[in-house]
Formats: sequence, C-alpha cells, structure tokens
Amino acid sequence: MIPSVRTVTLAVLLLGMVGALGRLLFFPVAQTDQPLSPRAFSFPDQVDLAGWQSLPSRPITPSSLEAQPRPSSKLLAGHVYQYQSPSHRLTIEMVYAIETNGNVVNFLDDYTTVPPAVVRSRERLERFSDQSGHYLLFVNDQTAYLASCINPRGGSTIILEQFNRNRYLNDFRPERFLRWFFKSESIRDFRCLWTNMAIPLGNEQPEQVFSVLEDTWLIWHGWWREHFPKL
Repeated sequence: MIPSVRTVTLAVLLLGMVGALGRLLFFPVAQTDQPLSPRAFSFPDQVDLAGWQSLPSRPITPSSLEAQPRPSSKLLAGHVYQYQSPSHRLTIEMVYAIETNGNVVNFLDDYTTVPPAVVRSRERLERFSDQSGHYLLFVNDQTAYLASCINPRGGSTIILEQFNRNRYLNDFRPERFLRWFFKSESIRDFRCLWTNMAIPLGNEQPEQVFSVLEDTWLIWHGWWREHFPKL
C-alpha cells in the first residue's frame, strides 16, 4: 500500500525532530549550520554533444571570475566549451558555484559581459521544459543566448524563488540529514552549474537560433544532470 502524502510528511517531520534532538543531546556545543564543503571538481576537457563537433576548450580560473565587482556566489571551477555544426558555432560557458541563489540575472550581471539592460529587458524570453526546467533566452550583440542554473536536484532554475523551491522539495534527504547531524552542514544544497550558451545569429532570425539552442540545451542538461559534481 502506497503511503499517503500526510504520512510521508509526518515521517519527514519526525525524522527532522529526532535528528535535531539527537544533535542537541550528543553535540550540545555544535555551531551554527555551516556551508557545504564539497569535493574538488575539475570540468572534463571535452563533453560529447550529439550533432556537434567538439573544438578546443579552455578552463576558467575562479579567481578571474571572483575579481568581478559584485560576486554573488563562491566559485569553484569554470570551463568554456566550443562546438561546430555545418551551420552554427556554439560556445558554452560553465561555472560551478556554491553558496549561490540560483538567480541567472545576478550571475550574468556579475560574471559576464552581457549588459544588465539586456538581461532585464522585456524582450527576454523565460521558458520551461518538463525535461530540463526553466531557462532564459535573449539576444545581445547579434548573438542568441540561453542561460540557466542546473541544480543538484530538481529542474533547472532562473530565479531565486524557483531555486529555493527546489531546495525545500529535494534537499531534505537522509544523506543530507547525516551531513547536517555529524558535520553541522546546511541541509539545503546551494550549488549550481551556471550555464551560458551562445550562437551568433548570422543571417538567421532569433527564433530560428533559439530553436537550435533549446534542442541542444536538452541534451546538455541531461548529460550534466547525470554528471553533477559529487559532494
């Protein structure tokens, strides 16, 4: 018999209460919950992408990104991938961040050369796919972009509210309680793989290039969901 939603909810609440009580009893001097302490991570030099030929890639040093004026995340690693098809050239910028808020607009403002007015304009398109989640489409300097935050659990997000909802719905898991209990780490997993995909428009209309980006994004997102950095 499948347990009801009420039963599951009560079980989760009870587990949380028992965990909290146990930590107070056995670790009475525990400090305030600490941020995650993830493993070191290096992006692979190449990621196969169906329909595209891989070109040379390059790493991004976190120090060069964090030198920007308003850092909104703690950045651990970054990489730029490039691909070629018979009709398009694709650049994908990836940044692995912790202690972030999942807000794509903040990320683009802080760490890219995209003007803030472009990202905040009414001409940007916010899209949702059942296969991936939320993502943002926009045009700048004759280039079409797709940007999103690939989450450790749950679909991709572009704003704080979506990111926080994923954390509450997906992060309260047994392994997270254990890290919280023994290491005083936050139960919520504030990590993100920032993704910024770009294709020059050339002689095409934005809608045509957006379609190419969206098809490619679904493949890219699926690969990184399976290979999201381990804690």
